[in-house]
Amino acid sequence: MAAGGVEAAAVRARCVKTLGRSVACCSPGRRVHSTATMVTEVESMDQFKKELKDAGDKLVVVDFTASWCGPCKMISPYYKQLSESAEFSDVVFLLVDVDEAARDVAQSCGISAMPTFQFYKNGNMVDHFTGASQDKLLQFLRRLK
Repeated sequence: MAAGGVEAAAVRARCVKTLGRSVACCSPGRRVHSTATMVTEVESMDQFKKELKDAGDKLVVVDFTASWCGPCKMISPYYKQLSESAEFSDVVFLLVDVDEAARDVAQSCGISAMPTFQFYKNGNMVDHFTGASQDKLLQFLRRLK
């Protein structure tokens, strides 16, 4: 194995999986962030507002989910797959667990059933739907992006 391959393997060995959605890698003197998926878990209202602001005019899709929700578990792999697809590389994918740290986000957004998907542009909600329909999620993404 070439020296670069050994170094890369060493960096990979130090990788830490966070939130089951991204991989943060560190090497001495620098931090490298590589996403295994492009889904960001929102943990506070401040973070939610920042994500919407930072997205600018990009489409932001928010998956409001819960760990105990069967339909949420069914659509989660598909949501992750969409976030990794080239077709939606310009879309920001967020995840809000309604029972965890971001409960205030879910309450502020009026979430009463899961999964609920909300779509934002320029910080404003432009559409939403509730349910675990893969077809509907894909249709909304294609129509709104």
